[in-house]
Amino acid sequence: MIPKKIKNKLNKNLTSPNWARYDDIRATAWHEATGLLVEEWEEHIEAYCRDRGRDCFFGTNEFGRPVAVFDAKSNKEYVAKIKHERFLQEKNYDEIIKAQRTQR
Repeated sequence: MIPKKIKNKLNKNLTSPNWARYDDIRATAWHEATGLLVEEWEEHIEAYCRDRGRDCFFGTNEFGRPVAVFDAKSNKEYVAKIKHERFLQEKNYDEIIKAQRTQR
């Protein structure tokens, strides 16, 4: 049997908002394992966005799962942000490789 202390801790994730887990991510997808209906999950995400003042839009991912994308109001805006971020990551990667080569 699962100890009551562990059950209470795990159940708290569903009964008390723990917004911090969303603060550093760009998107999150619904899954059956959340224990929430899609509508409940959507309301949960909307409450987070209101509380934190983040924009969000809902869509589906390549697997047909509902997904919430933060800090964008449309898919077009999200794609533009991701392209820019990939550019910055590639630029940083190139700089890291150059630094490693000069250290050899």
